[in-house]
Amino acid sequence: MGSMFTYVYRGTLPARVREKLDRACATPSWNSLFENDVCTNLVAPVSDHSPLLVDTNGSFGRINRNFKFDNSWLLDNDFFAIVQCSWHGSTNDGFLFRRNKVIADVQAWGKARNCLRWKQKHIVQQKLESKIDSLDHLSIQHLKEQWNLFLVEDEIRLKQQAKVFWLQNGDKNSKYFHNSIKARRRGNWIDKLQDASGS
Repeated sequence: MGSMFTYVYRGTLPARVREKLDRACATPSWNSLFENDVCTNLVAPVSDHSPLLVDTNGSFGRINRNFKFDNSWLLDNDFFAIVQCSWHGSTNDGFLFRRNKVIADVQAWGKARNCLRWKQKHIVQQKLESKIDSLDHLSIQHLKEQWNLFLVEDEIRLKQQAKVFWLQNGDKNSKYFHNSIKARRRGNWIDKLQDASGS
């Protein structure tokens, strides 16, 4: 948590150097003892190096989930149109602004698309399960083609979520498997909830 960089050479602005030099390291056995640990980069008003605070109780909260690209979007021709329109729509702005605009536009489009695809998949599934007797051969074939496309998208998404190492090693009863489960549990853990009034 905190800033991405832990070292700042405080020269003049054009020559200022920012690096991630300082890190907190832990062994798998230590991680298994402290499942809710959080490492935070604190602000250093005097030193060039930011101090690191390792909280074994995780009381500083969780890292916000960043934008995650869905590889199944690459099957949709609208994706490339959204990216081109967003990128070329702000040609007078700097690179970082344009990049952030593309990310925001793709994120909004992807969220709406995934919601729509889930509804479409549910409708196709219902038709294939309950109304298949009242449909002709061409309609059934068309529904099955749609269903296969949904399955391809699901497989792409699952492969992306599983990552290459997991696909190669499967769910073997190993330290990696158990530590992966613990890491996922830590990432999904909610320490506390706060309503609008602050309580």
